[in-house]
Amino acid sequence: MQALKRKKLLENEINKLMGIRMNLEQTLFTLENANINYEITKAMKQSTAAMKQISKGITPDKVDSIMDNIREQIDHHNEIGELIARPIGMSETFDENELNQELERIQQEELDEKMLGAEKPPTQLPGYNTEKYKEIIQTEDNDEAEIKALQEEMSV
Repeated sequence: MQALKRKKLLENEINKLMGIRMNLEQTLFTLENANINYEITKAMKQSTAAMKQISKGITPDKVDSIMDNIREQIDHHNEIGELIARPIGMSETFDENELNQELERIQQEELDEKMLGAEKPPTQLPGYNTEKYKEIIQTEDNDEAEIKALQEEMSV
């Protein structure tokens, strides 16, 4: 019975120690999270100060004005480039429709010339020696001629 009481006492002590350990682990975890949160907040504060320092004097209106100036300069230089590229002495402008029609007419003429000058399709099958077959046909024609001649002689 004494051993059973001692066992119960030790079990209670183990449960207390496990509870204490759990509390310590939870406290440690909370402390780690608090430290992480502090470091994050500190880094955010430093980055905010750095951004303020970098963007000192820069406002959205100033950036918009700068972008407008850039666009104006690009347009200005594009206009200069177009003026430089314009042919000198060619005051007449070309009608795109007329040029397209002339191009189509020239292409059609070339196509017609190709079609009219096209070779006739071959009458022989490629890869076959037709001379051999001509000889056989000629031999058959000669045989038929001989048979006719013999028939005529017999009928006389």
